[in-house]
Amino acid sequence: MCHLVVFFLLSVGIGFGSQSLQEPAKSSLVEQVSPGVRLLGRTNPDAHLTGGQLSVSADGRLLAYVAERQLLVVDRQRAEILHTIPFAVGQRLPVVQGLQFSPSGKVLAVLLGIYDQADLEFDLYDLPAETDEDWQIKQGKYLVVFENGRLSGKPFLVDESPAYLNPTPRIWFSPNDRWLIMQEQERMHLFDLQGPRALMSEDFVGTFFASETDLVHWDARQSLDLQSGEISEWAPPESLAHLSFRSASDDGDFLVCAANGNGAVIYDRKTNTASPVQIDSLSGSYCGRVSRGGVYFAGFGRKAGSDTGWFFVYDLKQRKLVLEPTASIAGYHFLGDDAEILVQLSPEATWQRIPLSEATQATLKSALDAYPFSRKIQLADQDRQVV
Repeated sequence: MCHLVVFFLLSVGIGFGSQSLQEPAKSSLVEQVSPGVRLLGRTNPDAHLTGGQLSVSADGRLLAYVAERQLLVVDRQRAEILHTIPFAVGQRLPVVQGLQFSPSGKVLAVLLGIYDQADLEFDLYDLPAETDEDWQIKQGKYLVVFENGRLSGKPFLVDESPAYLNPTPRIWFSPNDRWLIMQEQERMHLFDLQGPRALMSEDFVGTFFASETDLVHWDARQSLDLQSGEISEWAPPESLAHLSFRSASDDGDFLVCAANGNGAVIYDRKTNTASPVQIDSLSGSYCGRVSRGGVYFAGFGRKAGSDTGWFFVYDLKQRKLVLEPTASIAGYHFLGDDAEILVQLSPEATWQRIPLSEATQATLKSALDAYPFSRKIQLADQDRQVV
């Protein structure tokens, strides 16, 4: 019988030959950062992060990162690993296909693909006493939920096939952390994390929350009340009535729609105002998001005759570009209210933290020139191996 063992602190003791990392000769290179977790290396002000799935909490403080057989949750402000969650399934690794913090940062949802053909069993060491039984699972996709560093409830089987889906399912939460959603194209899986936790599936495409319980389906002009399950008619703001929805900011205050023609339209829900964004060097509509607080708009556009997505960052207050369109970025995360952004360099897949200021362009160029692909983990201003 193979087991999937999920627990929170991994005690590691690694030696090289007959010498241990604890020996005095190496002690200056080793630091105990939390119970059972040690780092080997020295601090590096030019630290970067590479590879794997990544999620950043809405306030920018927490970073969750998949590395090899484990999931790390890091406090960026304190430069400390808070939780190390190992995954082991039979002879094959589980595949993390999605990772998302709730708005408060207290809940972390992981979409886990399990491929092992053998019988599997969860041994849940951190579940409450009333749910201490084991249960058999088969291969498939599971949503696993962690709350304040503890496994919360039984994993949800959401798909009997473990294979990757294209496009990748979206995982997200309601503003009050209560509802967990996995959107698979036209099908929405809904979980109540404070209630009976029953799985509900709806033919509904959730786009953004109009309130803590009202989820909007933009194209269908419908609203779903998560408390009652009732679907009612809904209408967008008049200035957006003929536009296609693209995204909502993490705080839900700003909507991004594709402009008719070139560019995007940013809608401020607090002031009920719509502002166009158009970049001279790009054509067509843009896909992107607004940072929390509505200062920056980051996303991708295209240049005439090119199929490549060109990444840009636009200052909505100053009405100017902070980062000129570049084809060297594959992904990004805003870091809360900080004037920084985490970008994934392409094709190296290296994650680099850069400021959003006059120095943005130079910092990005320096990162592209300096960092070859390497498997590192970023802890704020550190660049060290977990041992």
